[in-house]
Amino acid sequence: VFGVRRSSENPIQVSSTGNELAIRFKTDSSINGRGFHASWQAVPGGCGGIFQAPSGEIHSPNYPSPYRSNTDCSWVIQVERNHRVLLNFTDFDLEPQDSCIMVFDGLNSLTTRLASVCGRQQLTNPITSSGNSLFLRFRSGPSRQSRGFRAHFRQGQLTKAPL
Repeated sequence: VFGVRRSSENPIQVSSTGNELAIRFKTDSSINGRGFHASWQAVPGGCGGIFQAPSGEIHSPNYPSPYRSNTDCSWVIQVERNHRVLLNFTDFDLEPQDSCIMVFDGLNSLTTRLASVCGRQQLTNPITSSGNSLFLRFRSGPSRQSRGFRAHFRQGQLTKAPL
């Protein structure tokens, strides 16, 4: 549910992790508006992407079926300014040793790493950004695969530090 007004200069961007994406437009008779304009582009690969939205879900390729060997996916999650990203993993089943998720506090992997979890390690929820973006990278090795992961994100308020 987006429910957020965006200008054409600052559109919501959503990437699917498969070859389908559903959009539902719901309205009532209380306010008349211009509606919306949407465009799409097919990109090869089928994993990772950019999510510029107040909430959403990401998951490993083929989830809940096993992901493929040697998968390498990256996601950028960006919420509104003056907010932070709260990321909760709701399912987590990776192949031990060589399949990992790394979460970084910003737009790329050059920023502070907030989490690095491989295989069946325990994950601490939520993972919280200091600003309005998170970068996630999922890599699987050459061995057998597992179910993968599913995670929900939402925006949260930035808390001001006490003076």
